[in-house]
Amino acid sequence: LVIRPAVVLLDEPFSNLDALLREGTRIELRRLQTELGLTTLFVTHDQAEAMAISDRIAVMNRGRLEQLGTPREVYERPATRFVAGFIGRANLFDTPSDDGIALEGPRAPTLLLRPERIILDDAEPSAANAT
Repeated sequence: LVIRPAVVLLDEPFSNLDALLREGTRIELRRLQTELGLTTLFVTHDQAEAMAISDRIAVMNRGRLEQLGTPREVYERPATRFVAGFIGRANLFDTPSDDGIALEGPRAPTLLLRPERIILDDAEPSAANAT
């Protein structure tokens, strides 16, 4: 950082750190990026790490770019089933076509449901809604 590089390249830099040190180092790196205006290319297989320190994420699968976007975009609007399952926990449901048969393949419409979006309500149904 002393020589003020145009880009800092980091390939799995925290892989050998224990969890506590890893988290502290992640916070410090993010602070330095912001404070010094560093452009950083950070390679990691740790999705939480990528989400925590990135302004933009590129999700790769077998050498192919699956999606590029902000952490929020990639998490909330994944471009592919792979991205949906790779970034966070996901329940994926193929939706049926007009004839009630679930479609398959890359063009099949899919419903994505993140566990943190599920709300369980144990309230008794009202008499007006009882059938």
